Amino acid sequence: MQEKKTQSTHNNSLKTAAIYIAGVIVLLILAVIVRILFLIAYASFDNKHQFVIAVVKNMHMVDVVVLSPDGTDNQKIHVAHVHDLHNPSEVRNELLIPVDATVTDYQEKEDPTISDFFHRLSAHSMQMQSEGINLADTFRFLVFADHVKNSDIQYKDLSVPLSSDDRVKLQGFFQDYTLFDEGQSIAVVNATGKTGIGNIVGALLTNIGANVIAVDTGDTEEDQTRIEYSGTESYTVKRLSQILSVPATKMQKQGFSDIIITVGKKSLTTNLFY
Repeated sequence: MQEKKTQSTHNNSLKTAAIYIAGVIVLLILAVIVRILFLIAYASFDNKHQFVIAVVKNMHMVDVVVLSPDGTDNQKIHVAHVHDLHNPSEVRNELLIPVDATVTDYQEKEDPTISDFFHRLSAHSMQMQSEGINLADTFRFLVFADHVKNSDIQYKDLSVPLSSDDRVKLQGFFQDYTLFDEGQSIAVVNATGKTGIGNIVGALLTNIGANVIAVDTGDTEEDQTRIEYSGTESYTVKRLSQILSVPATKMQKQGFSDIIITVGKKSLTTNLFY
């Protein structure tokens, strides 16, 4: 009788242990699923719109990688090898382009192709310091690069400071196809009190395909940068808001352009101007 009771107790203990282990496994699986969903939800690259990555090779060289989905099978990648920089952050102002993410990739040997780089980034992302991307982004980069034809990957070697001929050759190289196709008119108003800021913003936007129709100086100085738009909130509006790190608001009445950007003094402290 005692033996049956002992066996029954032993069986119950095994069942309890099995249930506990199964519960732990289920919780681990749920945690992994939640983590994956979190990474996907907070990924920066949507595989539909332009994304610019600055790959820091050393203190004086940066590869600027532009992923350019254009809504068709003709997806493109443009890579600018930029040399002779004083420091990596200088590349933004030298090329006058937005940078969505930065990857620090100090290694002596260059990857044979950009696809090889994304394969390595996906496999060793934890060893590479990065800003503006997560693990889900590295996987999306890899999938995107593997579907781009070799004929649609362009490379350019550049040394700073850029010559006027270099800037002519770069026309269209950093173009955001969605923004260009929308073609919304943009006016830039410099309200910083500092000469030339409006032209810098106008040139940066023009470099990525924006339709900048006017650059003016404001009658008064303002602290905050504003983006105002008419009609619906388009991709162009969202992209400008992302680049300038300010929210966009709808105009109370139609202006002389679809979008008006008023650049305030506080924007001078952002990495857009240094």
